[in-house]
Amino acid sequence: MAAVPRHIASSNRPIRSVRRASPVATQSRIARRYLTWHEVPTVMSECLFCKIANGELPAEKVHDDGELFAIKDINPAAPTHLLIIPHRHIPTIADLDDETAGLVGRVYRLAADIAREAGAADNGYRVVSNCNRDGGQTVYHIHFHLLFGRAMGWPPG
Repeated sequence: MAAVPRHIASSNRPIRSVRRASPVATQSRIARRYLTWHEVPTVMSECLFCKIANGELPAEKVHDDGELFAIKDINPAAPTHLLIIPHRHIPTIADLDDETAGLVGRVYRLAADIAREAGAADNGYRVVSNCNRDGGQTVYHIHFHLLFGRAMGWPPG
């Protein structure tokens, strides 16, 4: 198992749980350079989205209702590319259970509301969630990409 360089890890505490990162992106601009196919922390105290949700890291929030928040993606794949993220830490969509499954419906309703308010609902938009390494997930905190502002091709990846 490869060690995460100390200057990338957000603290000096040892990382207790890791998952493999994809080459596409990782948890921060700096980490993207160094963690390609290395370990990415999944401990909640090390989670990028948990830190944004708790206000420990700055992000441009376009929505926050206490349950879900939406931020601008730092590597947009469309003219408008937002991430819709629950405050509650759930590593992947495979980790949803009966208690958390209703969250997905609320995500899609929020995506529709944001697209409608932006005037993009009539032209169309895409909502995507990646699951685990082969699915393209790079931050192990469930999140949904909301993309609009251009025609989307198929297949997506």
